[in-house]
Amino acid sequence: MKILDITEINLSEAFLHYTAASNLDSIAEKGLRPAIGKNSRGIELSEKIFFTVGGKNMLILMDAWLKWLVLRPKSDFIYRSGVFFMTQKWFPASVIEALFALWIKNPRRSQRACKKLKAILENSVFLALDLEEGVDFDHHDIDEVKSQEFSRGQLKFIYSYGYDLGSLTMEPWNMHTYSGKTVNRSKVSLLALGDQLSAHAILHHLAENHRDYIKSHCRFLQTYLETNTVR
Repeated sequence: MKILDITEINLSEAFLHYTAASNLDSIAEKGLRPAIGKNSRGIELSEKIFFTVGGKNMLILMDAWLKWLVLRPKSDFIYRSGVFFMTQKWFPASVIEALFALWIKNPRRSQRACKKLKAILENSVFLALDLEEGVDFDHHDIDEVKSQEFSRGQLKFIYSYGYDLGSLTMEPWNMHTYSGKTVNRSKVSLLALGDQLSAHAILHHLAENHRDYIKSHCRFLQTYLETNTVR
């Protein structure tokens, strides 16, 4: 697999994806294959590969992941049940919205989310994908989460970055390939920062030129970066 130093690429236009380091051998052999991840079961409808347009949007994605981790119940059963009820028209959306409003302010849940994300990123890597619009993806494709029965009041806890929640189109921090599309291994490069490959270390590098934006728009990521420095 090709290795690119992150300091030598155009970070405003790069298509970025992160994955567990344990997946690298498979990706190098078979390419990056679409899947519905463990945490997306019951939420996503088809197998896809997610990516962001540029480093700034990767920061937004990480803040969104932190908020999702804050709101996710520890119990898988409760989580799956909650996802089911959230998509039922007969179930009052206000119940979930009220819980989210309480949980999102809970400092212990925030600390737990930061700890969880650090564990994930220390064992993950960033990839740069050489994607072509019309071949690998469509900028105007539909976000399957926004197209379902989740209330806008529920989604705003995750999708709160200045985009129109009334639009079903996917956003640059939450892009995906065509459903079922495998990205050929020749289109995948591993990102490095000098001799470091850890997504945790590279995330700090991505944040360097966006400190003001993070401070004003990504408060969960701000907490993560302040409490989880690179050794």
